[in-house]
Amino acid sequence: GITNASVEGTGIKRAIIAAGKEVVLVADSSKLGQVALARVAQLSAVDLWITDDGVDGDALERARSTGLKIEVV
Repeated sequence: GITNASVEGTGIKRAIIAAGKEVVLVADSSKLGQVALARVAQLSAVDLWITDDGVDGDALERARSTGLKIEVV
């Protein structure tokens, strides 16, 4: 899922996700597998994940198999 290091602001992020027509997650490969203090949303809330080419290929395929659109830049 999507987590945040601080509880402060998490409610705002949840509201933005709930109100949005499309949710775009921009997270580089260093964030994959990291779990922070506050849960923001399930990965299923994301329509498009933009990441760098450092993400493990197996992890990308697992994410894609859920229907998540991924753009590697």
